[in-house]
Amino acid sequence: MSKHRRSLLERLHEIEPITDYADSAFTGSMESKSVPPKIKRLPSASTVMPNGTRCHEYLAIDGGSDRLESQNSDFSRRLKHREGQLAERLLARDKVELPRAYVLYNWFGMLSTWVKFFRLVFMVLSWMSLVAFLITSPISWIIQGQINLETEFKLMLMLLIIPAVYLILRIIDDLELITWLDFDPKPNVIYRRDLGTVLLRRWFRKTPNIVPFSEIQGINRQVPYSNSLPGYLFMIRHKHSKIIHNGIGKSSVMLDGFWMNIIEWEILQHYMDVTRPLPDIPRFEPYRHLDPVTKAWDEEHQRPRWLWRDMDTEEYGKLARASAEAAKAYPFEQYRDPDPEKVKEWKPAGDGKHWYQLG
Repeated sequence: MSKHRRSLLERLHEIEPITDYADSAFTGSMESKSVPPKIKRLPSASTVMPNGTRCHEYLAIDGGSDRLESQNSDFSRRLKHREGQLAERLLARDKVELPRAYVLYNWFGMLSTWVKFFRLVFMVLSWMSLVAFLITSPISWIIQGQINLETEFKLMLMLLIIPAVYLILRIIDDLELITWLDFDPKPNVIYRRDLGTVLLRRWFRKTPNIVPFSEIQGINRQVPYSNSLPGYLFMIRHKHSKIIHNGIGKSSVMLDGFWMNIIEWEILQHYMDVTRPLPDIPRFEPYRHLDPVTKAWDEEHQRPRWLWRDMDTEEYGKLARASAEAAKAYPFEQYRDPDPEKVKEWKPAGDGKHWYQLG
C-alpha cells in the first residue's frame, strides 16, 4: 500500500500528542485588552465579529452528511482526496497537524486546482454555446429563407472547440495527468492551539507573520453575490498592524455567509481556547485523544470514542439540518449588542445538550 494512501487510523499513533501547552497558549486564546494604534481602516462594508461562542450550532457549517461520508471505518475515502494524498508529505515538511495545529493550505497555487476550475468554466460554456446554436440557427434560417450549409458547418466547428477543450480538461483532471507537475501547497494560515499563535502567509512575502491569536479580529465582509443579493467573505485582521487576511484558507462568497462566518469564527475561538476541549465536530474527532484537555473532558463525560464516525449518515444529516435551521434563527444581527429578550426566545437545535453543543 502506498504510504500516502494509508488510512488515518493507521497513522494516528504516529502523531505526537500534546503533553503541555506553552504559556502563550493561555494568553493567546484570550481577547487582547490593549488599545490598538491607528491602523489601516477596515475594507468597505465590513464589520468586526465579536468574540465568544454564543450560538454554538457548529454542525450547521460542518459539511452535513458529506462529513460522515469521509469518515468511514478506515478513512480511506478521505485519503483519496487530493488533500489526503498529500497529508503525510505535508506533515513531514511542516511538522504540524491536528490537534496541535489547524493548518489551512493555499490550494490555488496548484495547477490541478486551476484545471478543475477551467473544467467547470468550459462545461458551462459548452452548454451555453449549444443552447445559443439551437436558438439562433433556426431563426437565421427563417429570416434568410434558406440554409447556408457552409456557414452552418463553420459555425458548428467553432462551437465544437469549446466542448473539445472541456473534454481535454476532464480527461486531464480525471486521470490526474497534471498532478505530477504540482508543487506541494504552502500553508496559508496555521492556527497553533499549543502556542496560542496564528501564522499568516501573504502573497509575494517570503516570511510569514506570526501573531498572538488574542490580537486577531474576525471580519465579516459584504460583497456583491448575484441578482443584487449580498454575499459575505470571512477574513481576519491583526489589530496592531495592516495585515488583513483570508482566515479560512480559501475565498468563498456565500449568500448565507453572514451567519456562517460568525459560526466559523466561533469554532476557531473554541479551538484556540485551551481551557476547553476541542469543538465536538467530525473534523476534529480523530484527534480528540491527543489533546490533554479534550481527553480529560471526554473521560469525565464518558463521550464515545467514535461518536461521529459510527453515526448513521441519515441521522447525522438530520442533526446538521436542524443545527442549520437553529443557526439561521439566531439573532445574529444583534450579535455585538444582543437584545436579551430575543436571545432568550431563541431555541437551540434539539434539547441543546447534544455533544457538539457542549464543551
